Amino acid sequence: MSPLETESAGAASVFELPPVLDLSIAQDLSQRLLEALSSSGRLIIDAGNVQRFTTPCLQVLTSAALPDPAGIRAVTVCNLPEAMSEAIALLGLSMALAEEGEA
Repeated sequence: MSPLETESAGAASVFELPPVLDLSIAQDLSQRLLEALSSSGRLIIDAGNVQRFTTPCLQVLTSAALPDPAGIRAVTVCNLPEAMSEAIALLGLSMALAEEGEA
């Protein structure tokens, strides 16, 4: 599976992040996450391949992971690299992007 594609995992889709999440990919990442969410309803974001990331992409991931208006959280994140977990904590995004197990 190539970066920014999803595959079905039971009732949820798995969205694998690419190794590089920088400003040049942020808009495409946002669009593809929206498409994946609208087609599956539940999404697991697998960050296991991420080697480099920037704040704009963390903001995109945060936006996707926030609960919908009914308060339902349809997105979980798994396999966060340690550096990414630390950056999420430093930016105060831990509540939205808490890691939830492995895909």
